[in-house]
Amino acid sequence: MYGLDHRPDDAFWYDCVHPNSGAKTEVKSTSVRIGEKYPAHGRFRLRHDQTRSLLTADARGVAWYAFVLYDFDKGEIRIRRAKLSTVSKWVREGGGWNGAGHEVFEEQRKLDAGTRVSHS
Repeated sequence: MYGLDHRPDDAFWYDCVHPNSGAKTEVKSTSVRIGEKYPAHGRFRLRHDQTRSLLTADARGVAWYAFVLYDFDKGEIRIRRAKLSTVSKWVREGGGWNGAGHEVFEEQRKLDAGTRVSHS
């Protein structure tokens, strides 16, 4: 994917690194439809602490989110890469960060895969 090296053990805030530029990419994935509970669309869970770290690393414009959307019914995998400025805009438009309800991290934003990410 985008010529990246998978490095999940390097840090908590990114999954992949471009071998030449050092660009960091955090990968988020979901399915188009998640069981009967969420029949419309899956959601990507963005963590505020990961996004803050990506923004810090993005001084040269080299940090990304990659959104992977699985459609098991169609047998498709769609991938969309987005700059931090775009993702930050989506978070603001969605009402900002909110409590995650998890002890591991403090704030999150869930993005509906059908309204933001599935469109190229």
